[in-house]
Amino acid sequence: MARALGIFKENALSKVRIEAESEEQRAQADAERMRNDTEKRALDSQIDFAVSQLAAGLGRLAQGDLSQQIETPFTGRLEQLRMDFNGSLIRLQDTLLQIRNNALSIQRSGNDMHASADLLSKRTEAQAASLEETAAAVDEITGHRPLVGRAGA
Repeated sequence: MARALGIFKENALSKVRIEAESEEQRAQADAERMRNDTEKRALDSQIDFAVSQLAAGLGRLAQGDLSQQIETPFTGRLEQLRMDFNGSLIRLQDTLLQIRNNALSIQRSGNDMHASADLLSKRTEAQAASLEETAAAVDEITGHRPLVGRAGA
């Protein structure tokens, strides 16, 4: 009977130890689950922030506003998205600036050609008038009268 009581006591102690270990493992699993949930919420928050910033940036871009880059850094691998967006915005600004400069250059060249054409036109008119005067003077010197306007012709 003493042996049975010893075995019973040992079993009871073993049961208490197993329950304590089980409780400890359950507590560790709960703590791990809470840590994972907290990390997931933080990651979701970071993703939401990145998506909202990119959406706002693309919205401004769609309305033609190229002036605002995304300044607030993203976390982790999301930072590459911000850097790519800002890089694309800078390249687009540079391209539009080159287009603007080319358009201004074309406009200046057009204005120069217009001014040159006006000057050429004025010189041509002046030369035509001078040629007409010279022809009239030659006719007068040679004694020829213009056929137009002579009586009886």
